[in-house]
Amino acid sequence: MTQNTAAVIQAITSIVNLIFVGGIFIFERRTGKKSINDEKKEFWYRQTLLSRGLDLTGECFDTMEQLLRSSEEFINGCTPENEKKIKEIIGKIQHQIYILRNGVVSYAKLFDIALFKQLKEEVERLEDGITQGIESCYLAAGNNAKFADKGIETELSNLQKHRYMIISKLYDYDTKV
Repeated sequence: MTQNTAAVIQAITSIVNLIFVGGIFIFERRTGKKSINDEKKEFWYRQTLLSRGLDLTGECFDTMEQLLRSSEEFINGCTPENEKKIKEIIGKIQHQIYILRNGVVSYAKLFDIALFKQLKEEVERLEDGITQGIESCYLAAGNNAKFADKGIETELSNLQKHRYMIISKLYDYDTKV
């Protein structure tokens, strides 16, 4: 092997090594940036949706539970006064759902559209179920207190199911982040 051939082989080897090291460097930077972005996303998810969102979710559901319990005294008799009170309670429950929608569900859109859609659908089912449930308890109960009490207990149970579903969706997403 001549000295020129050895120099050419050494130059080719150096270029291949340089390309290999450069490729590793670029790969490390890209995966490092992705890792940093994933960590940021996880941090903000936990700050906005989990810590603040779970507190707000708990407050809204506790308030809705209190409102449902307070509706028991107005469901037993079909009077104009009771109907007015029931409508007020439904309005207050819808306000709590509005707070839940804007304080938790809307933030999910920042992180994942699929999570946002799941939470939105669950909140819509909650709103439809609770408002229709109270109205049907009121209209069907008439003067039958046993039916009204049983209907409210059913609605309280449904409320807890929706609470569980929303919280579990938030935690399930957290384990994926």
